[in-house]
Amino acid sequence: MSFERSQDKVHPTVMIVGGGLGGLLLGILLGQINIPYHIFERSKETHCLGGVMTMSANILPVFEQLGLLEDIMKFSKIYKATDVYNGDMTKLATQDRMFLKEALFEFFRKQIPPKNINLNKKVLRSEERDGRTIIHCSDDTSYEGDILIGADGAYSGVRRRLYKRLNDLELLPQVDLEDSSIGYTFVVGVAEPKNPEKYPELKDPTANFPIVVDGGNKIWSAVCAPDNQICWTLSLQLPEKEVKSHQFRNSQFGPESIESMTNEFEDDLCPHGGKMGDLIADTPKDRISKVFLEEKIFKTWYHGRTVLIGDAVHKSLEDSQNQLLMQPAGRLEIGREDIAPNLVQIHPKMYLQESDFEKSRVSSYNFLASTSEGNPPAVLIAGAGLGGLMLAILFERINIPYHIFERAKELHQLGGVMTLGASILPVFEQLGLLEEIMKMSKIFEALELHHPDTNEKATLDRTFLKEAVGYHSILFARPNLYELLLSQVPAEKISLNKKVLHIKESEDRVAIHCSDGTTYEGDILIGADGAYSGVRQSLYKSLDEQGLLPKTDLDGFSIGYTIMVGIADPKEPEKYPALNGPSSRFPIVIGGNYKTWAAVCTPGNKICWTLANQISEEEAIAQHFRNSEWGPEANEAMIKEFEDHVCTLGGTMGDIIKDTPRDRISKVFLEEKVFKTWYHGRTVLVGDAVHKLQPAGGLGACNTFQDTVVLVNYLHEMKDTSLKSITAAYKKYYNDRYYRVQEQFERSHSVARLFFGQTWTERMMRLFMFKCVPTLLMNRAVAKSLEYHPVISWLPPATTSNSEAVSYQGSTNEDQ
Repeated sequence: MSFERSQDKVHPTVMIVGGGLGGLLLGILLGQINIPYHIFERSKETHCLGGVMTMSANILPVFEQLGLLEDIMKFSKIYKATDVYNGDMTKLATQDRMFLKEALFEFFRKQIPPKNINLNKKVLRSEERDGRTIIHCSDDTSYEGDILIGADGAYSGVRRRLYKRLNDLELLPQVDLEDSSIGYTFVVGVAEPKNPEKYPELKDPTANFPIVVDGGNKIWSAVCAPDNQICWTLSLQLPEKEVKSHQFRNSQFGPESIESMTNEFEDDLCPHGGKMGDLIADTPKDRISKVFLEEKIFKTWYHGRTVLIGDAVHKSLEDSQNQLLMQPAGRLEIGREDIAPNLVQIHPKMYLQESDFEKSRVSSYNFLASTSEGNPPAVLIAGAGLGGLMLAILFERINIPYHIFERAKELHQLGGVMTLGASILPVFEQLGLLEEIMKMSKIFEALELHHPDTNEKATLDRTFLKEAVGYHSILFARPNLYELLLSQVPAEKISLNKKVLHIKESEDRVAIHCSDGTTYEGDILIGADGAYSGVRQSLYKSLDEQGLLPKTDLDGFSIGYTIMVGIADPKEPEKYPALNGPSSRFPIVIGGNYKTWAAVCTPGNKICWTLANQISEEEAIAQHFRNSEWGPEANEAMIKEFEDHVCTLGGTMGDIIKDTPRDRISKVFLEEKVFKTWYHGRTVLVGDAVHKLQPAGGLGACNTFQDTVVLVNYLHEMKDTSLKSITAAYKKYYNDRYYRVQEQFERSHSVARLFFGQTWTERMMRLFMFKCVPTLLMNRAVAKSLEYHPVISWLPPATTSNSEAVSYQGSTNEDQ
């Protein structure tokens, strides 16, 4: 059968293979602009299985534009929060969102005219000839049209046949022949409780999404949906060996015999009351399905007149809404006769009037940039950590327009004790913030290394620094500094929940594309988004594809320690006399079994504590969960390892940990690496995004602050915002900082080994340092390390320092 081509050449005839959510949404969109289409579904009837499904502001505006949002909300509940529980129903965390149930499929199905859906049409092969594309189905029927869209899921027949043809022509990347990766096996169902009164949450117009993690490989959830239904999920994480043994991977949400898996969960507690077995018993068998959760992104998305969308080309473990987000919400245009027939253009142009919902959101942030002399650049800052906030403070003082984009949904800084000294305090004095910092700090009196059994200790005095370099070293709780810096930045210049997915540059602009679908442009992009920087990842991916990235920049971080930090509010502060007084010592206990711990008094009757485990190289390689920095985690096992150890302030470490609010405890892997590529085009990196240092010696945050000062100094002297001027400023910044950071990297590595290391070599090194090296010599080395402190070139210099400032020197020589 041939579908007639429209007389209007911009209206092609479209064949959609797959009647799932993606195919149906395509039909709805094409119907809105009168593009003729037909859907070919291999099943004999349209029936969608599955459990709970979520959608939110990054796709709901599309349904509002289509006039469907009101109807969708009728079979939805407001997704109030995601609650995470232990197996014993102890809540661990909560995260706010919005949610929607799986009835979306049936609603989509009703929007498609029956004549546009052809069932029992399994496509066996496709071909292109005479400016048309042809599909041949299992019932011996054939159809032809202008465009073929493969929306037939993860096991796409369209993709398989397209890839076979391209592989025969040696046009297919080899990675596209590899299997997808399996991580979990899921059983999902929709229960119809016989006694709904047992579940009071069913009556609530909103719903939480409770997820239960038992600490092993089991995860389960149960979510109240409209019409007295409860969507439940059972999940097992598969070991690598078991993953490789699975052969039955061609069924998605299809009914299977799953008694063995449901038996594993039926006695587990349900977050809404009773047991999971109660819900499973109230679920019709035809509403239960099993699926392997796989993930893979293919590189080849189209060829000739064929294009792939949704799971057919990218399968992820994330929310189901991603399939909808990747559909082309725009015009489909076919080339005129004078355009090569194998070119299919998909233009992402909005063809419907912008919805009121979308107007209420910030869809872009268009800075007014100018390349004329005297106009400052407009700066995009990715990351609202210490580095991002310091950049904002500096730009605020010289009226350079900027905006911060932070991936977190709320600003909340975790961490433990932090130290600063003469290498950065002059900058805070120049900014008029030193007095405020001193109010929240104690003078760092001495560093002590303790033996847990013999009570022996080695002491490194720090009080001499005031006379030697002009400033005491100070210590304080890290969140206090964060709150101080945050108070200096106007709230309207920080946008939250803006995770940068990728960046794109032109000759005169740079743009960031965020996970919520928004795009922002400016003259300069600064990646201050931490060790797992999205800006760096996007920049490096682009440079690697161009063959411009050093191979060492693709290597991962080196892990040496895993630590837990917290800030305690002692219920009986009188038990800790060291809390009194303007100064504090930093006592580190070097225990056995590669364990180290510390407890430090800070102002406000707070005690910052640290637990550290040195890990072997083999353990470091085995660590995969390395995408969280200063993030709260449930880690009772690690706490139990340390809770009986003696605290140098009195009592045990367990006493202090019990006095610590759980939202102030976090765990982190101490990683280290200095990247070689710091900038390219209009993008530049600062802080942990380009050099991750051990926090020993307070060098991590200090070097981040120094980066920001040097970079802003050079940006301030630019005469215009041309790419040439920006590149010159970046180059000067790199030349000033790279080798300094390399030196600090080696120093932080050595200090960490000296204070925390417990190998035989490290113990001998520590013994030699404290038994054989004269104190005067060590003091001179410490003072020498603090002599370098860049200053803000456009503010009066600090007057406190007794040392010679190694400051930024502005240049007017264009050749320098």
